[in-house]
Amino acid sequence: MPNRSKHPLSRVLTAVMVFAVILHARDRANGQPVHVILGVLPGHNASYATDVGDFGATVAGYSMVANASASVRAFRWTPGGGFQSLGLANGASNSHAYAMSADGSVVVGIGATATGDRSFRWTQVGGMETIGSIPNSTYARTLATTSDGSILVGYAGVAGGVHGFVWSAASEALDIGAPGPFNNYIASGVSADGRRIAGYSGGLATRWSDEEGFVALGYLPNGSFSMASGVSDDGAVIVGTAASIGFQELHAFRWTDADGMQDLGVLPNTFISQAVGTNADGSAIVGTSSHLTSSTPDAMLWTPQTGMVNLNTYLPTLGVDLHGMILREATAISRDGTAIVGNGQTGTFQRAWIVTGLPCLGNCPRVCDSIDFNRDTLLPDTDDIADFLTVLAGGPCGTAQCGDIDFNNDGLAPDVSDIAALLSVFSGGPCL
Repeated sequence: MPNRSKHPLSRVLTAVMVFAVILHARDRANGQPVHVILGVLPGHNASYATDVGDFGATVAGYSMVANASASVRAFRWTPGGGFQSLGLANGASNSHAYAMSADGSVVVGIGATATGDRSFRWTQVGGMETIGSIPNSTYARTLATTSDGSILVGYAGVAGGVHGFVWSAASEALDIGAPGPFNNYIASGVSADGRRIAGYSGGLATRWSDEEGFVALGYLPNGSFSMASGVSDDGAVIVGTAASIGFQELHAFRWTDADGMQDLGVLPNTFISQAVGTNADGSAIVGTSSHLTSSTPDAMLWTPQTGMVNLNTYLPTLGVDLHGMILREATAISRDGTAIVGNGQTGTFQRAWIVTGLPCLGNCPRVCDSIDFNRDTLLPDTDDIADFLTVLAGGPCGTAQCGDIDFNNDGLAPDVSDIAALLSVFSGGPCL
């Protein structure tokens, strides 16, 4: 690692002066929405997309030979580079990717070993590594990560139950336990900064934070089951699935502190809907809707403006050619709401898909990159500002890997508004 100045502020001021002479800007063109069937890794015949990066620039998931678990390999996909197999962690026979950072540089998931499932974290710099679990656990499964990939959440098997955990490079795995009376908690979603976790315990959607501990989110009217699966960047909106009438009807829900649990309904002529992902501010939600006994669901989108719509019929109204695919699941939506990924049916095989370049969905949240610009896992840190401005001015990154200089993702870089946005987020303010 390059040597650091003893006075980070001097590095900031120097970079600002250099940046003052930069006048060039580039534009990111807005085109027609595009649907792409991702295909499979070599030798495979099925693929599943599980997460999408900002603007659809990266997709995570897994590829396999259908009905052959040992063949499963986690993948990372980009429009320019196509499929990249992430391989296997030490001792693993397969790998499933379930989440990634907003910029696609970190992918997390699960690998099966002879002694139980283990969590992995893959980075562009270090490749795939098995991460530590909580003490005395028999298995560990990571399901989500923060927007910068520095904090992972999931669940691990312990004596007599299942506990949620939080992992970071600085503190390793933290056992957050499980709420009583159940010794069971599945952590399935996390806010952008890692402070709020969404999950469920004993059939009850529950959130967790270090300040509040476990907080039950309740049920829909006349229901007795709920599970949370996704959370907005600020942790204020949680989405999931809850029973509406006993267990005969399961409906997608959107929960907030102010309004509690909101029933999002179902698509026409269906009985079940599931919400699995949300954009940055919780205003655009994706998932599935299906008949009670059907094994062929339809991918759905919900926004306050549209209500719940079937993506198989809604996307063509935006000019999207689905290329004959039936969209069965929408599994994730980008933070800005312009890209959706999921899984669909082409003939007899399952294929991952992505739609990019969508018009504003939901409330059109402005999305900024991680304030850990130099990816050293130290934040807030003035070296991030210094490195950002140095790179902006055409200089080298102070660490092995730095982020994108278009910090506020407005398509203009280098641009003084990126500096304003970085300083705002750095000080706890909004993305500008």
